[in-house]
Amino acid sequence: MQMRPACERCGVALPPDSSVAYVCSFECTFCAECVGGDMAGVCPNCGGEFASRPRRMSGAAQTLQVQPVLPVRDVRAALVFYTARLGFEGVFVDQPDEPRYAGLRRGGAGLHLQWHDGAEWSRVERASIRFLVQELNALLAELVKRQAMPEGSEIRETAWGTREFGLYDPDGNAIHFYESLPNE
Repeated sequence: MQMRPACERCGVALPPDSSVAYVCSFECTFCAECVGGDMAGVCPNCGGEFASRPRRMSGAAQTLQVQPVLPVRDVRAALVFYTARLGFEGVFVDQPDEPRYAGLRRGGAGLHLQWHDGAEWSRVERASIRFLVQELNALLAELVKRQAMPEGSEIRETAWGTREFGLYDPDGNAIHFYESLPNE
């Protein structure tokens, strides 16, 4: 693979260990901001979809990904909600008979669920997480069909340049799905 040193659109430097470089199947190279912006995840050169470019590490410690851990009162019930209603896939559970910790994934995004005792629930901070997605309209339609979102739910445009919608899981964690608005 030829590692191009900069975004083909905005020119930002993309060194070999960059975690914000994306390529299409023809190795067209762009930064995350351009890919998530008005390009909407589609290569303007060839029409292909993007994937995170593999990195060549320089030996320095790198942060590779974040996996939020959501507090839940019932891991089994939360697994059902995230798989049946939001389309996530189960990756692991710590104890199949009485799970207290579990991992989920949908596409390139993952999250973990961790049991918290109901007696301590008033002291547990609820999370708010955001998923950058492609095809936001299609995702909303899917989640309405799965009954995670009510019929007639709408996507809103924000002052910070996104289109988004959100919901709360059964434990009160805020889940937001968004895509960037095209730059004008």
